[in-house]
Amino acid sequence: MMRAESSRARSSAPAGRIATLTALADEYLHVPDSPEAPDGTALAPDTASATLYASLALSLDPENVRARRLLAQCYMLGGSGLLFPFAPSSVTDNGAGHARAGALAAAHLLQHGTSAVFSDVAAARVYAAACTILGRLRDAQAAMEWTLGAAEAHTDPPAETPSHDIYNGQLHTQLGRIAMKQARYKEAAAHFEHARAADPYNWGAWTSLCDMSLAPPAIDAFQDATDTHEPPPKAAQPSAPQKRVRPAVPPAPQKRVLRSRAREDVPPVPSVPQRHTRALVNSRTNTSHVRPTEDPKDRRAKPAPRTRSALVAAADRARSPPPSPTKRPPAPWLVQFLRAVGEAYRLVRLYRGREAVALIKGSDALQGFRDTALMQCLLGRALHDQSEYSAAEKHFTAARALEPHLLAHMDIFSLVLFQLHREVELSALAQTLMSIDPRATASHIAAGNTWSLQGEHDAAYACFQQAALSSPECAYAYTLAGYEALELDRPSRAVRLFRCARRCDKRHWNALAGLGHVYLRRGNAALASEAYAEAFLINSSNAVLLDLLGWALEQSGDVAGALAVYQRAIRMQPRAAMTRLKRAQLLLRTARSLPPKDAAQRESAAHAELQRVTALAPLDAQVHLLLARSYMRRGGGRFARDESDMSTEAVLPDAYRVEIAHHLAAAMHLDPTCVRDIGALGDGRSLRRGGGVIAEDADDDSGIDGSALHSSYGYSWHDGST
Repeated sequence: MMRAESSRARSSAPAGRIATLTALADEYLHVPDSPEAPDGTALAPDTASATLYASLALSLDPENVRARRLLAQCYMLGGSGLLFPFAPSSVTDNGAGHARAGALAAAHLLQHGTSAVFSDVAAARVYAAACTILGRLRDAQAAMEWTLGAAEAHTDPPAETPSHDIYNGQLHTQLGRIAMKQARYKEAAAHFEHARAADPYNWGAWTSLCDMSLAPPAIDAFQDATDTHEPPPKAAQPSAPQKRVRPAVPPAPQKRVLRSRAREDVPPVPSVPQRHTRALVNSRTNTSHVRPTEDPKDRRAKPAPRTRSALVAAADRARSPPPSPTKRPPAPWLVQFLRAVGEAYRLVRLYRGREAVALIKGSDALQGFRDTALMQCLLGRALHDQSEYSAAEKHFTAARALEPHLLAHMDIFSLVLFQLHREVELSALAQTLMSIDPRATASHIAAGNTWSLQGEHDAAYACFQQAALSSPECAYAYTLAGYEALELDRPSRAVRLFRCARRCDKRHWNALAGLGHVYLRRGNAALASEAYAEAFLINSSNAVLLDLLGWALEQSGDVAGALAVYQRAIRMQPRAAMTRLKRAQLLLRTARSLPPKDAAQRESAAHAELQRVTALAPLDAQVHLLLARSYMRRGGGRFARDESDMSTEAVLPDAYRVEIAHHLAAAMHLDPTCVRDIGALGDGRSLRRGGGVIAEDADDDSGIDGSALHSSYGYSWHDGST
């Protein structure tokens, strides 16, 4: 009883907010094609914005039938992949390409609702449409037959939404996306700013600016956008006689009162900040639409003639000065929410994942919404970009538990599982995605990662090729195919594929890292350093890129630069065991050529790093061997040489004998094949007679090949988090 009362209290508390959110979602799903045609359907719905507000409404009240039904409609239109598009680095299929996945998600969402969902006629029609797509014709027939005898649901109570010009905002968004496809980014940004000025709740325009890395801080952007909706001063009002005067109290709303009746002023476009690196982002097919709010009888701003094309004529109407009737101010709670989620997405697209994660987890405006599946995916992608794969796996797993038929962002989840070498989980994910939609790009990418983890690089390459064919603008598909081409010893083809990925997205740093890997294989460490440095300029919060840059500098002979880069990477990621190991090895290799005092300092620093590496990677036998050598050196002893000077024998140390024995025993326990190597450390000639070679501690890399510090993929790097 108490649980039911608390549930009712939670449902009734935000009733006004839920009504506003569902009204906004409904507006974006039903946009007219012109001011004169209130029921037109020529323009596509703004699925991205509708998904955002329907998701928020359902997170506030999971028992709200209208919110659940609207979100199911959005899923059927591909909204799950459009809320956080990450275009075009990730999958860029349009909503129609995910019809089966969207239908599965919609049916699952409706089936897991309350009993009230099964009494709603509109929900039954949505469910029937989903079942028709899935081929469940009996279920679709049963749902539709039930609607024939069921009474129509009561009309939802009308709710006033903040004033916004959906129609003109939608048209400017379309023009911006067209400009983006032609690489006219400055013009595209101007159109998106026009769209946001007309409709500050246009989520698609904001995500496009973020994808181009041209979005201002959300706290300023949404504040400025909402300020434009305040009534202008009286002196600025037009002097034309007004034939109609609206009463102070609005009349009773009618059935379609959800539409905004006030056409709003479009402020001048703010200057677009220039950046050195811009994203070649191809847009989604869904765009925001604006229903004009101009009074048909007002002659001050007539629409353009209908003989012109729809986009050009509507753009002319958007530029004409509209009237300024009294406008409803925006809801403060909605502005706070948009600031929080908008800034989180902006930070993730700027590869400032740690700040984004802190914002999402600490913002009160996102309470409840952060537990949705798509927000969990956003957290997972933020952590993936920081190479924190274990934490990213938890968020992606939580998202799949909430929505098992989710297809969006699953390509990145498969990459996370690949990095963690989760072979069983990755195979299960690939099979699940194939059962959801075998033609989807994410399904092919997951299958390719599965084959690659099993060493079947030919099959993996074929899967990534198919992913590129199904989504020609998906940068990740070309990048992964490039890494597989490297595994198949086709470096020239790998370079072409990495460049294709760069053409899709100029800010795709993964392709730059792949180019650096190719250059290293060809022995051109200077070009590799340039590629890694450019990648780090894009994603300056990824310590793995610094690790790769340091390794390239080390190969080119720049010891001082490599040590400085390694140190910076360690400051960014203190648990990066491999970076610490490479720094320690470099310190040991270069210590012999220095004066005794400087050499002692470097050896001491290397010993401290090896101790930290042993704490971070206690199961690595080679690390224990390195530390045993370091203790031997500090104790005044020496292992046997195996070089041409056969007179040099092992020298027992004066100190640290217990430590040396401990680490040698640990290495033998972890890797029994080290027994022969450890025996050779005491008598180099015995191993020499057997044909082996064990170098003395100051002259070797301790059996660790530098090229093997990274896995077979250039993008599969290990750190403390893995």
